[in-house]
Amino acid sequence: MSVETIVFTEDHPSLQGEWVYDSDSGGLRSNAITHGQNTTLIIDPFKGEAAGSSAVKVTLQARVSSEPNYDKLRVTVKGASEIYYGEVDWFDISEVLASGEVITLEYFKDTSGDKGEDAAFIRRLEFAYGTEVANAVTSDNLEGDWNYDPNNVAFKSKDIGDNESSIALLDIASFGIDDVVLAILEVRASMEKNADKLLISHNGSDRVVTGDSGWVKVPVNIPDDGIIRLSFIKDSSVSTYEDAAYIKTVYVVDGGAEVVPVGLFSLNLGVSDLGYYPFTSSRIPNPSAIKADGRSLMASTVDLVTGIGVIDQIDGSGANGTPTGGVSDPARMGVIAGTVLDIQAQPVSRRVRVHERATGRIVRETWSDADGKYRFTDLDPRRAFYVMAFDHTLQQNAVVSDNVHSEVEDSP
Repeated sequence: MSVETIVFTEDHPSLQGEWVYDSDSGGLRSNAITHGQNTTLIIDPFKGEAAGSSAVKVTLQARVSSEPNYDKLRVTVKGASEIYYGEVDWFDISEVLASGEVITLEYFKDTSGDKGEDAAFIRRLEFAYGTEVANAVTSDNLEGDWNYDPNNVAFKSKDIGDNESSIALLDIASFGIDDVVLAILEVRASMEKNADKLLISHNGSDRVVTGDSGWVKVPVNIPDDGIIRLSFIKDSSVSTYEDAAYIKTVYVVDGGAEVVPVGLFSLNLGVSDLGYYPFTSSRIPNPSAIKADGRSLMASTVDLVTGIGVIDQIDGSGANGTPTGGVSDPARMGVIAGTVLDIQAQPVSRRVRVHERATGRIVRETWSDADGKYRFTDLDPRRAFYVMAFDHTLQQNAVVSDNVHSEVEDSP
């Protein structure tokens, strides 16, 4: 999986509209407008690094501060809109978009009156996408009254009459992938258009497929319980085409795939290091203590020989590592530095870890020095991290700095 974290201080092709950078939130603010006007921001994740993907999971936070009931933020996704107004604190938006779909945010004012900051805001915008792994739909992962149809090599809804429905529950968790970011269902509708429909319920606004659609791919957001509900629903009259709905394949994007970079491997057989190994290593969700050079130990396999592998995580981004433990792109040599203080505001030496925000993966670990200072280098400025300092004396709870971005120094 790849995660693109949007840096709002720079122009980005996925952001289209008049909204401007807001230094207080580190995000964007709706452009200043007067009564009877509106200002729009369109988020199109397929214009950036995710170009060419068939689906992208978009996550962000938004808030609004406006005249209640009159000046409003409208968020529109796939034709469905939600309205927010008054003093609404930061709330989460999470949507899975198919290629060509966008998120539209519009702040609009009525003809009189101003309250609050008179604006809408967004921050923490990320796009998750990656390789889509095909999984066949079987009776092990689909429950309900749908049955396998060998003619279509797919599961088909039950034959039903007018004003009836046929339900199937798809268990994404049954595919055995612990960290599914999004799923894409390959489905087909063959029914009266608009009146009869295949309704797909997930963690987001319902998806609808109707008419004689042919096989289509429908991206969905995974609910907490991992269950996607498919409902073939008929109205009170008319039957056309096959009068049925089908599902045959589920494509999933694994949050663990493509996160860890290529590795350096030592075989502990009295031979020198093999050097740069040009294949993706297995994922390390939370490796044990990572040294200052950005490496951690794990068991791994090179061809037919099992030995100790050293995974280069030096840039904290899951890509672009080098055999020497550095990064080959100077623009990605970001630094996160700070000072650890105790409850009396005195500098202390404590364990400090940097986690990749999108996955929770540890990418750096060190101890602050006697002056409380710590410094992590070669981190990707495009990615968000959170930094945790731990008190091993148990006199103070861990201290967390969230949504931290590294900064590239003039002379890395």
